Order: sequence, then C-alpha cells, then structure tokens
Amino acid sequence: MICSNCGKTLNDGAKFCPFCGTPTVMKPKAPQPGPVYTDLNVTGPTVQAVNPAPSQPVQPAPAPVNPAPVNQAPVNPTPVYTAPVNQAPVNPAPANPLPTQPVQRPVQPAPEPAPKKKKKWLVPVIIIGAVTLLLLGGAAALFFFLFNNKTETVNINDYLKVSFSGYNGYGEAEWTLDQDRFEEDFAEKLKWKKRGDYGMTAQEAVLNSAYPSLSEYYDLTNGDKVKVKWDVNDTISEVINVELVAEDQTITVSGLTEPKEVDPLADLVVEFAGYNGKGHVESAEYASSEEWLESIPLNQDFSTLDELSNGDTVTFSFDLEDYTRSYLIREYGVLPTVTERTITVSGLQDVETFDPFEGIEVIFAGRNGSGYVSSISVINADPACMNIYYDYSWDSNFSNGDEIVISIDEEEYTSDWFLQEYGKIANVFEKTFIVSGLIEGLQDLSDIPKDQIDAFDNSVCTVYAEDVMPQYEEMVFTMQDILPLGMTLLVREDPENTDTEYENILYAFYQVTVNVEGSDSPVYTYVPVYVTDIPVDDNGVPHLEFDGDYTYIATSEAVHMETEEYYLDLTGFGTFDELLQVTSPDFLDQNKGMIEAGSTLGKG
Repeated sequence: MICSNCGKTLNDGAKFCPFCGTPTVMKPKAPQPGPVYTDLNVTGPTVQAVNPAPSQPVQPAPAPVNPAPVNQAPVNPTPVYTAPVNQAPVNPAPANPLPTQPVQRPVQPAPEPAPKKKKKWLVPVIIIGAVTLLLLGGAAALFFFLFNNKTETVNINDYLKVSFSGYNGYGEAEWTLDQDRFEEDFAEKLKWKKRGDYGMTAQEAVLNSAYPSLSEYYDLTNGDKVKVKWDVNDTISEVINVELVAEDQTITVSGLTEPKEVDPLADLVVEFAGYNGKGHVESAEYASSEEWLESIPLNQDFSTLDELSNGDTVTFSFDLEDYTRSYLIREYGVLPTVTERTITVSGLQDVETFDPFEGIEVIFAGRNGSGYVSSISVINADPACMNIYYDYSWDSNFSNGDEIVISIDEEEYTSDWFLQEYGKIANVFEKTFIVSGLIEGLQDLSDIPKDQIDAFDNSVCTVYAEDVMPQYEEMVFTMQDILPLGMTLLVREDPENTDTEYENILYAFYQVTVNVEGSDSPVYTYVPVYVTDIPVDDNGVPHLEFDGDYTYIATSEAVHMETEEYYLDLTGFGTFDELLQVTSPDFLDQNKGMIEAGSTLGKG
C-alpha cells in the first residue's frame, strides 16, 4: 500500500500515513458478476437506470472520482450503491444490422433493507470525525516531535556576573555564573539528544562547556577596562539541543573603595632618659595597637642614639616598600602617607661633672735617677675617684723634676653606667705631674756616719752568727767570733747612665774565726756581703740601714774543713788577698760601669 502524498510504503489497512499524516483512499470491492442479459435487438450502449431517492438529495463524495473504464468498477472514496431499475429495453430497429455483442450488466447484491431516513447523515459525520481525529493526532505527534527537538538559543553572557572588590588601585575581579537561574530558565528546555548516563544534567553540561577568562584580575582601578573572553566547547550542540552564544565583552571597573590615608607616626610615643649631653632613647613605639602597624617597624637602632642633649632632634622612620604598601591596602584598607617624623629631645637631667685629678696625690719612690710612681692617693679626692683607674708610665728611671702624664679612660668615665652609678662624669682626662721626693744616692763612703757603719756591722755579725753557724752546732765546728774588716763603695761612673743596674753598691767584709774540736789552731774564712742603692735624704744624710736583706757572695774559693766524722765548706774566701777581688768589675757584672768612691778595707 503506497501513500498518495509522500510515496512511502504503508501497512495494509492503515487509515493514515504515519510519515506525513495524509488519510488513505480505500478502493471499493468490484461487484460480483450477476446474470447477463443479451438482447440481440439492442445495438446501442447499455443504459443503467438509477432510481434516486425522491425525497433525499444525493450526497457528494468526499473526494472526486475519475470515471472508470468499461468493464471496471468505478473508484469512489465511499461507494454508493443504488438498486437497478427493471425496465424493458428499447430496441429500435437498426438501419444497418450490427454484430450482436453481449452486454455486461452489473450484478447487484441482494437488496438490503432501506436505511432509515434519519440515519443517512451518520456515515459522513463518522467519516469526518475519524479524519479529524487522525489529523489532530498527527498534528499532536508532529508538535511533540518538533517540541522535543527544538534548538534552544542560550546567551551565556546573560548569566555571567563580573564583580569587583577591594580598594581603588588594588582591586580584584571575580566572575561567577548564576547556575541556579540558568537551571531554572532551562529546566525543561535543554535535553540530551541521546539517552544515556552522562553524570550531569544537560544544564550543567552547557555551563561547563563555556569558560570565561578576564584580561585583568588584580591591581585594578575604577575606570579600568576588563575584557571578558569566552572559551567555548562548540561540540556541545552535537549532544544537546542548544545553540550557545558567548560573545566577548568589555566591562568597566567600578565600585572600588578608596583606602584610608593614615599617619602612623602622628602619635608616636618616644621616651628619653639619662643626663643632658649623655641622654639616650629609652623607648619609641606607636601609640595605636592596630595590627597592621606590625608590618612597618621603626628603622632606628636605639642603642646608637646616645649622647643626646635637650634640644637635639631625632628622626624616626619606617620603610614603605611597594609590597608593603600593597599588603596594607589589600589586607587592612589603609595607606600610610607619612613615613618619618622628627622628635625634639627633652626631659634629660643636667649632668654634674668633676675633675678626677683634683685632690689626688702622686707618690714617687726610689732614688733620684731611678725613681718610679709608687702609688696614687685619692683620700682627699672626690669619692668617685675610688673606682677610677689612673694610667701612667711604669718606668723606674725618673729623676726629680721630670714630668709624668697620668690619664684616665674618657669613654669609661663618661659612660652611662658611671653616670648612673655616681650621678656625675669626669670632665678632665689627663694631667701632668712633676716628679719629686726621689732620694739621691750615696756618692761617697765617707758621708756615712760612723754610728750607721757600726750598727750595720753588728747587725750582719749577729745575723750570721744566728742564721749561719747554728747549722753546725751538732758538729765539731763552732764560731769563735766574726770581725768587720772594712767597706768599699762603688758608684756610677756616669751619673746620667741608667744602663747600670744600681746607683751605688756598698761591699762589707768580715773575718770569721771557726774552732775545730780537738784542734789547737782555728780556721779563718773571709766573707763579703753587699747592699745597693744607699739613699741620701734631702739634707744630704745617707741612710745605711740593715733590715736583714743582704747578699753573701758565693765563691768557689770556699774554706774546706774536715775531721774524721765531718767536713764543712764555709762560704767565703780562704785568704784576704782573694777577698780583694770582689770589687773588681771582672769578678761581678754588677760592678761594670762603676768606680770606687771610698774604701776602709785594710785600714782598721
């Protein structure tokens, strides 16, 4: 069966074409052959009498019917059958005899009961209703098909929102897509073209297929132009009924807040401490406790801000690098406009000063030409001098009248600790003193008073007898006596020559008599001792005093005494002549550069 409109092949019995919706046309069945009447006297065409109903007009057919050829049943959309009229044929006499041909007459079926008059309209109504229902169903099917496959145009810019936040000059841009509104607008409109499990809705897939990017995201200023460029997956229209429109656009930045301009140093709190001229910065800090101030610490190293005086100025500042400025604006919305401030020093106490050399006494000791500083007395000086170290030369070659400079450490005794300790600082740091009081050395043996010589000899003899001889008491040796033989004085050959070790040397000689048990003859030894740098006071009087500090001269020429049980080597010389060599420069190095200035050896 073929559709008369689109030419598609249809199932037999179909009333409508499922492809285009056109109603089909049914061919009526050919009438069954009936009795054929042949009238040889009839030469014209066979006439079929139709007896129409007298009271009802003939209803037109729904569609025009083309006349059927002879011997073929006529084609009508709805065939109408009428009963034949039995009428005797009229056979006029032919002028010329024709061959006799049988005439085929339609055989009518058995007569049906005549329809009631009141139902003759029902058939056309049913037909028209059926056709109408078919047309409506086809239209509905077509509408449903077209509706479900309608391509939806989506302008993605309608759902894009670009927002700006932050502060002018440092603003930030952010874009969002209004997914909720998009899904609400296209909840029932966007569909997958093929069924399947895609893991997301068609609406989500469409939103994911378009991604905007901005030309600028940071450091924005009101009035800047930000371009929006879309990256679109064009294949989305192949799987979803959508035509996606994503046009690039330009948006003007607006709504950024101006940062708050601040002066963090306006209320800077600075405290000065100490004394005028020696003051320092005790502390410096911001008055506010705002968290952002921690990002801009002060530059100054307060330990270097010392020796300040009232009226001095100190500048406090902080660094404001670009990244710091950006951080403060972005995070806190503040923009420091002042980075330094000058503060005038005030509140320092006046400093008391003193002369650390006033009232001190420099004590010199030694002999003239070999004098030295013995000590510095501060008994009558300022109490602060008790903790001052006085520096001076440690030389020991001073003479009366020489100058010596004594000094103190300026930094030490003007420091804060000294000021805090004593409430004052030194204002003089060195002073020159004149050497005096050095004792002149003995230059002539004859200047020594006799009583001093006798006292010296007695002291030497006593010490020798008490310190040296008792070590031999358990032996057979005993000291009979000790006698002074005399003295020799050596002095510097050149008084200005300080290379010699001593200013003068006094040698004293003694004869010691030792008894040996069982022997009638005593043994004699000659012992020299010496003292150095005998002084002379300001009145020219020598001071030969024996305090037990003297030196025996050891010699290889010691006296040897021996018995059956003991032996003894006495320090000294065996003969008087040997004793005389003691004062020779060749005998002792200390004698070099010295000359004899008097001798009583061998004269008493």
